[in-house]
Amino acid sequence: MKRILMAAATILVIAAPSFAMDVEGKWGIGFLDVRVPVGVRYWASENVGIEAGVGFSTNEQNFWDDANATYKKATATNFLFLVGVPYNVTSVGGGRARLNLIPFYRFESIGKFEDGAKADQWHSIALLLEFEAFLVDWMSVSAGHGLAVDIYKPGKGADGDPELETTVDFYSAGRNLTEIGVHFYFGGE
Repeated sequence: MKRILMAAATILVIAAPSFAMDVEGKWGIGFLDVRVPVGVRYWASENVGIEAGVGFSTNEQNFWDDANATYKKATATNFLFLVGVPYNVTSVGGGRARLNLIPFYRFESIGKFEDGAKADQWHSIALLLEFEAFLVDWMSVSAGHGLAVDIYKPGKGADGDPELETTVDFYSAGRNLTEIGVHFYFGGE
């Protein structure tokens, strides 16, 4: 049994360089945050990259219009933007498993259903510790946890008055198995 284990360990040590992963110059199409699903990640060097993404959604609701005694349909559009700088803290397995520290900024505009109302705005600044694992040379999955600060700035109603006060919230952020990030890579060497 010892001989089999020694032989397997020797094969892995000899073969390890052939499994090495170089991300410098690679582009990844995918996302860090499921709410910002259209994104790119570019690794400018082995340790430093840039991440950017956008997301949007529309919502429709029916409101009762007292003046006309009927329902009125209203649509609101939400827009999100994210930018971050992934920094590789360490990697194992020839670079196939990476621990990245990512400071990022996310902006979200939440549309109002009223005609003439201005959108609410969220500004988030976060620091995320991300575990990124390359399943194959061209695809990675990631999950992470970190700390974030949200600044909520309410929009104004149709009458021009803000509906709520500006708030600042501090919280822990995280991604679970249903919110993993995915990147499909190409380019590089």
